[in-house]
Amino acid sequence: MDAEYEDGAVECILRVEDPEIARTIDNEEILHVSVEADYREAEAANGIKPKGLIFTGLALLTKDVLPGVPLTRIIPIEKIVKSFTFTEEEKEEMSEKIEEQQKTCFLCGRPLSDRATIGKYELHPQCAARFWEMASSIFHFAEAAVKPHETPKAPEEREWDADAAEQRVRKWASSDGSGDKEKIDWEKYRQAFAWYNNDDPENFGSYKLPHHDIIDGRLCVVWRGVATAMAALMGARGGVDIPPADRRSVYTHLARHYDQFEKEPPAFETVAETYARMLEQTIEEQKKTIRNLAEENRSLLERLKKAKKIGKIIVHL
Repeated sequence: MDAEYEDGAVECILRVEDPEIARTIDNEEILHVSVEADYREAEAANGIKPKGLIFTGLALLTKDVLPGVPLTRIIPIEKIVKSFTFTEEEKEEMSEKIEEQQKTCFLCGRPLSDRATIGKYELHPQCAARFWEMASSIFHFAEAAVKPHETPKAPEEREWDADAAEQRVRKWASSDGSGDKEKIDWEKYRQAFAWYNNDDPENFGSYKLPHHDIIDGRLCVVWRGVATAMAALMGARGGVDIPPADRRSVYTHLARHYDQFEKEPPAFETVAETYARMLEQTIEEQKKTIRNLAEENRSLLERLKKAKKIGKIIVHL
């Protein structure tokens, strides 16, 4: 009947005329709603900024089925109106119900044996992971990360030379094959990388973590380039300077290429975890250096002692 985007969410009013469906909603057998919509108009602002909503499809889902955005909820409007005029008895009843609901997963409604937290909601760790995976896929929170894609594979044993590959990609992405900055199709160029600075997209220095090369005129993913990019993301050789919020999306992009080569990607690490691991590695390297210096010192002391003994020998002729 009506829909608006406000208070950080899409709110829509649905009229249910089927008595059986109304009953299942009242009994909370239907908890979720899945909607499909398009925007009325759009304006260009570093991409497309949609305005307005036109709903084109809708599905009511039972509590054992999660929609594309798991946090959606359907609430009978009578309950919303009634919520403003609770009696003391109703408040106590609702308090007991809320306490009982806290023992179940907010998304799937099943009892919580183990739990994770998103905001004020408690859910199964698997449901939380699924929520973030779907949300990242749907909304692409980190726009600076190049969206995951699959390109033809180079032979797995192919050597990786990032500088040479970037030069070939520039020529491939330019309208006249020159590689000149003024001739580059930047949307085409970024497909060779995992991250770019979307505040300055028409600058070669804005693109990081290359892992593609041009082979026979085609953009091909190179396994050693992918592995090098992933290692840099995880902190190797000083790491890569990208915002922490973009790391997960970059990891997802590179992990897709790992799948292409039938490889198992390393476990994702937060920035703190990466720094902690790098610190541990640095400490171990420093310990090794100290042990080597101590050994050299002992060796020098032994040689010095021998030299002193030789110096004390008096030869009579």
